[in-house]
Amino acid sequence: MQDQAVREDQLLAPADVATNPYIPNLSTIAHVDLDTSEYMIIDLYEVRDDSKKGTVPFFSQLRIHGPQGEIVRVWGHFDDGAMIDAMSSEMYQKVGHRLAPLRTSNRKLRMANGSLVTPQGQWEGHIELGGIQVEASFEVFDSGGGWDFLFGKRLMKLFNVTHDYTNDIVQIRKGERWATLNNQFHIMNKTTPPINLPAPETTLIEESGDSHDKSPTREVQNQVTPGNAPADNTPKPDVVLEEPTITPVCIITDIPGPEEQSTDHEAGELPTEELKNKPDIYTRKTDPFKPERVNEILSLVQIGMDLDEEQKASVQQLITEYADIFALSVSEVTTVEGAVHKLHIDKDAKFSTKVYQKPTTPPQKKYLHESIDAMLSAGIIEQCNPSEVKCVSPTTLAQKAHQGLGLSLEELQYRVNEECVLHGIEPYFSSLPPRSTEPQNNEDATPADPKWRICQNFAQINKVTQIAPMPQGDIRAKQQRLSGHRW
Repeated sequence: MQDQAVREDQLLAPADVATNPYIPNLSTIAHVDLDTSEYMIIDLYEVRDDSKKGTVPFFSQLRIHGPQGEIVRVWGHFDDGAMIDAMSSEMYQKVGHRLAPLRTSNRKLRMANGSLVTPQGQWEGHIELGGIQVEASFEVFDSGGGWDFLFGKRLMKLFNVTHDYTNDIVQIRKGERWATLNNQFHIMNKTTPPINLPAPETTLIEESGDSHDKSPTREVQNQVTPGNAPADNTPKPDVVLEEPTITPVCIITDIPGPEEQSTDHEAGELPTEELKNKPDIYTRKTDPFKPERVNEILSLVQIGMDLDEEQKASVQQLITEYADIFALSVSEVTTVEGAVHKLHIDKDAKFSTKVYQKPTTPPQKKYLHESIDAMLSAGIIEQCNPSEVKCVSPTTLAQKAHQGLGLSLEELQYRVNEECVLHGIEPYFSSLPPRSTEPQNNEDATPADPKWRICQNFAQINKVTQIAPMPQGDIRAKQQRLSGHRW
């Protein structure tokens, strides 16, 4: 029977019910069959809703430390309903060779369909998030393509995670150190949109029996805070902890590049150039020696034509051996470990927050928008709430010179040799390829799409802070001293 609920301090007297035409007589309400009523059914674990702006899961990049100083970067899916932390078997196949060997796990996991899954093993070591490092462990098992790394309750406890759902940020703390993380879901979504899947149910079952002897762990610089030590594997009676987890599909991609760097005191150029649309070769962080990636590097590195075949082969072998130091895009440029840039600004300093942006032409606007998207995807810049903006400065677009118009390098070398012969000097360049018969006419060349350098004006900040010294010396003099030398 459906009744009308009212507040206790607003109970209706019988006279009110009889005289008020807008209040139904509850005694005359017919029986309602609840099975025939219409309800909106909402999937609580589907990453979308009917509005244009739905909720999304929280993702951030983790740094897992290997035994020889290796750094493995993976996307962590934050789920406070997950009773364990885990890496998918598929991801472990890609990065496992850079991590410490797995230990035997004494756990079994019960999936939503009731099946029991035995983990491939358990990993122990150091995990870093937002510059804070802890000693932790995680299970490795087949996620069915649902996620790469599940950041569950145990890691959240170690990092003292606080999730601000209003601003969609996560704060982590260890001792006196703390950091704020923004949701990187949209950075991932730029290259790999998530796929909605039903939420499986995860159950943790501790198996009784002798636990595997733990190998000694490495010393941690920053010790884990008391009470937050990783769980041990001592035998326990069977216990079932049932809580659902959300598992959207995500594929690891390459992100965070360098921080913005200023090239002078007034404006800093932002790196925006991306390679051709070949996302499958941006694997510096996961597989730097991938054959497709190495071949792309070899095709981009220009080797002098004055080298013989043996010398060229030696150079190519050297490039192949050190392919991991090359970055094919801004998303593959890594930051300097331990380098921190702090702005010492007086708390009473005032900055302009009004936008005085010079109008841009349609080609400039197109280039700027594409560059912003590229920098967002690479993690060089990030979105923020307008209320967090403290200083606004205009962006300047400086068109790049040498847009492909002009003579080729080989043609210039031929012309230098011609001038040498004309003045009775031995030709300077040798072993040149056959001269091209195509006309070298600048006016007939088709102009390439214009490109600009994106420069940000930091004058307001530089006036109130200390500018780091740049003791590079006389660049022109150094270039002159290097001129003419080969090696």
